[in-house]
Amino acid sequence: MAFQKAERKRAKARVALAGPSGSGKSMSALLLAKGLMPEGKIAAIDTEHGSLSLYSHVLDFDVCELSPPYRPERYIDLIHEAEKAGYDLILIDSLTHEWQGAGGLLEDHETIAKKIGNSFSAWAQITPRHQALIDAMLQSPCHIIATIRSKTEYIQSSGNDGKTKIQKAGMAPQQRDGIDYEFTVVFDLSIDHIANAHKDRTSIFDGCYGVITEEHGKTLQTWLASGQPVKESPQPSQADPADALPPADDKDARAKRKLIVQAIQAYWQKVPITAPIAQYNDMRTVLTHLPATATPPRAIGETWLNASLDDLDAYRKALKARTQGGE
Repeated sequence: MAFQKAERKRAKARVALAGPSGSGKSMSALLLAKGLMPEGKIAAIDTEHGSLSLYSHVLDFDVCELSPPYRPERYIDLIHEAEKAGYDLILIDSLTHEWQGAGGLLEDHETIAKKIGNSFSAWAQITPRHQALIDAMLQSPCHIIATIRSKTEYIQSSGNDGKTKIQKAGMAPQQRDGIDYEFTVVFDLSIDHIANAHKDRTSIFDGCYGVITEEHGKTLQTWLASGQPVKESPQPSQADPADALPPADDKDARAKRKLIVQAIQAYWQKVPITAPIAQYNDMRTVLTHLPATATPPRAIGETWLNASLDDLDAYRKALKARTQGGE
């Protein structure tokens, strides 16, 4: 690990469009997508009861209509499905439902809070799920455009005459506080469809007010592509998966490591390889598949019980490659 000269790299779009009902979020998102990827494959996640398909004349796109419950895990599954299918851009219309829609996280929080009798502690079960969706969007190899509902906020203040006045304080996205930190550009749309970038890391939309068109997408695509090429990560070596196991001090360490390899392979015959990686962290279950005659040192098992998910995931990938190779 070392410091190096900072360089802006080529990147994928992370754009949010927030506005009240009727502000043109869906149409603006589609026009932005058309400018970004005029020849690309576009996948849309529609939580607005099929309303996005009303604009199918704007550009060609494939849509999946997501109905309740709006759990973050369902959004994540669709994002990964779009990635595997080779889409270039994923449009989420809208992201609000994950937070406060039917079966969304606020409903889950209320249910958990009632069950355990502690609203604050209930967030410990909600926050990681929300963060998992954020991570899925940020780490996606696709461009991401998301719409977010917003509502007008008002505040009470006292005028010079001492009378109470109601003043408009701005628009508040109907999502978790701080959601705008996760995007490169956030457009606020007014009821007359005028967009203003209240957050813009590109600086190309600063001070711009107007209706979003394809040109916004083209301009953004030019900026995204103007960075330095991203260096590809080196491909993992095809080493024996047993070599990835933690070292042991006894003379039969390698043989016992191979037994653990066989044990995990046996375990995977019962658990789909696509299951959450956390399932493979249960080495107590895995070790029960070892032959009765094998007694691996407790240290090996304990080392794996304390292993990071990254280490286990690397080992899982190595094992998967070995299994598919017919060994």
